[in-house]
Amino acid sequence: MMTPRSIPTWLEDLFPGSMAIASPLPWGFRNETWKVELADGRRLAVTRLLDRRSAGVVPALITAVLPRLADVGLPVPALVGRPGPWPADVLVATFVDGEPGGALLTEPTAARSVGSLCGTAWRQLMQIDPTGLDLPDLWAAPDRLATAARVWAGALGPELDETDRTDLEDTIALVPGLLAGRPATVVHGDLVPVNVLVRDGQLAALLDLESIRLADPLLDAAWFDRIVWFHHPGEHPDAWAGFTRAAGLDPDEPTTRALLRVLPIIRILEIIDGLEPDAPARALGIAQLQAFLHAGSR
Repeated sequence: MMTPRSIPTWLEDLFPGSMAIASPLPWGFRNETWKVELADGRRLAVTRLLDRRSAGVVPALITAVLPRLADVGLPVPALVGRPGPWPADVLVATFVDGEPGGALLTEPTAARSVGSLCGTAWRQLMQIDPTGLDLPDLWAAPDRLATAARVWAGALGPELDETDRTDLEDTIALVPGLLAGRPATVVHGDLVPVNVLVRDGQLAALLDLESIRLADPLLDAAWFDRIVWFHHPGEHPDAWAGFTRAAGLDPDEPTTRALLRVLPIIRILEIIDGLEPDAPARALGIAQLQAFLHAGSR
């Protein structure tokens, strides 16, 4: 059992006197997630959302979309309720056994397999019928997205030099033209290896659904590409090959190639904007933004 001092106060306050064991989970980059075993034997995954814009709206959003995910064969942890509401920045779900895809990437032959699972999930997400779902739609409106991106970029501090700012402005200017007339589908918003659980070589659960939205489906593909490239450069070629093959995606088609470069830059801007100025994840976000800007079209 962990000592009480090692468990954060916010987590202790959720389960006063009923928590048997708690341990941090290596799920995702941007949120804090703990595995909690209660005295009655229940096992939960408890996530504290670091993007305050998500607080309060995510539980209803996920509850609405869960049946649609099930319809296309995507497994996700079920949300857990209680008599009173959970804090607005906390999600509680059933714990699902499995290994995060990010932890498997360095195992022999696993990178291609993890990429294939994510590419298959990408295709399944595109099959979801969004009718009646009140999903965020900023990413489905190219002109509004470009306007928002300029606001996000303008809020950055001295972390970027003049060259980076110019490159960023030029990138944002491409958004309306590249996205004009393209269909929007349901996307995960953070479809990366750490957000899939793998058990016996199969997808056990899709995690971290708080960024689900309507957007060009290439957002998820582009985000997978860049995040794996940034964090796992050695495994990226195999993981990306597995993804594109399972997804049936041609990354060299000109518009696709351009969007694969542009969309992650806009997405990381959005993520940075949602973080508190002193959040540890902000430094990582700035490093990712700079790397994405300098990477070119590869």
